[in-house]
Amino acid sequence: MSAFHLRLDPEPCTYQIRDWIALSQKNFGDYLQKKGITAKVQFLENILKGNILSFAKDLGWWIEQPVEVCLLDWNEPRVISYKGNKLLSFDFRFESNVALPNHIVLGKKVSLGYGVVRGE
Repeated sequence: MSAFHLRLDPEPCTYQIRDWIALSQKNFGDYLQKKGITAKVQFLENILKGNILSFAKDLGWWIEQPVEVCLLDWNEPRVISYKGNKLLSFDFRFESNVALPNHIVLGKKVSLGYGVVRGE
């Protein structure tokens, strides 16, 4: 098994994320109140940036330069039920200046297999 070198890349890296649970109960309402697709995309991009920064921090990597994220395309979110709560699950492609290893998980409910990232 080879080691993965965590780094910022000068060229954006493209990824797919599957079943990403981005929204908590608190920010679910904020997401629904966003008017228009652009506002919703920017909101999700900021959450994904936070997820990437949390991942890096958990590994002891303090990213001191801006993390960039751009959602490229996605399917309509699916509603899933977990312990009687309804959650939105997103699948999409995104670009980031952060090189991420395959099969990491980001977002909520990662211990259940949600939010798996794969490079393209």
